[in-house]
Amino acid sequence: MGKNYGKVYITGAGCGDYDLITLRGLEAIKKCDVLIYDDLIDEKLLEYVPAGAEIIYMGKRNGRHSFLQQEINETIVKCAKSGKTATFGDSSKLCVGQDVCAIGNPLGDTFSLTLTNGIISAIDRGMTYNGHEMTLLQTNTALNEGNSGGALFNMQGQVVGITNMKMMSYYNSIEGIGFAIPSSTCKAVTDALIADGKVSGRTSIGITVGEIPDEAKEAYNLPSGLYVSDVSKGSDAEKQGIQKGDVITAFDGVECLTTSEVLKIKESLSVGDKMTLTVYRDGESFDVDITLMDTNDLYG
Repeated sequence: MGKNYGKVYITGAGCGDYDLITLRGLEAIKKCDVLIYDDLIDEKLLEYVPAGAEIIYMGKRNGRHSFLQQEINETIVKCAKSGKTATFGDSSKLCVGQDVCAIGNPLGDTFSLTLTNGIISAIDRGMTYNGHEMTLLQTNTALNEGNSGGALFNMQGQVVGITNMKMMSYYNSIEGIGFAIPSSTCKAVTDALIADGKVSGRTSIGITVGEIPDEAKEAYNLPSGLYVSDVSKGSDAEKQGIQKGDVITAFDGVECLTTSEVLKIKESLSVGDKMTLTVYRDGESFDVDITLMDTNDLYG
């Protein structure tokens, strides 16, 4: 149950068995400096946390946690009170073809601290996972289960990303398509978590969109734009009538064909700002003004 990082012990979401605890795990809790947990832990275990240790409750694991933030949270805890940490590099200065390497524990402790190397394959790759939109670095560095939350380094030893996912298929062989959260995103989130214990002020439109294949555009006579696959409950987009199946042809008057283009516009705005969506529905186009909301208010 959980993962032992020396004197830092994580338990709860993403850490395996929530019901059983090994002797080694219990001893780790007794000696920990930081304990992070969610609602699935047996709270009796908190009795073993030593006096003076920091206990952080991350909230309910309701299936809507930010995938991106969970990876960053884990990285913060790995570094907490270790006495020596790596420094962040500037991911905005990366270029395609630049050498990078990853350190992680692929497939568990047996292969702990494995180093793999590769290059930056793409920058600002728009990805969506469980309804969460992300702008990620793409790399051909070998990543496997257990690498997630580990650092992606440049050749100066600076952290330029946090590895978080790879492309897989049950039907085809896919190699060398991995992803990492850019350090520019990581640093903003880590600074907020360290200072306030939470991240606020991240804007959300309240919709999940995806690219429309050319074949679908031809078959259904759709315009160029992004297809709305989901509208978040409680969002202003829902309140203003945006529907699943709509096609958004422009965001604030700018035609967007990829999610990364939308993210750039969204990230230039603040919570409470207005955004104009140009919507195509049933052969007609019209504008809808929506108010951007705080991601925490929508997803917790």
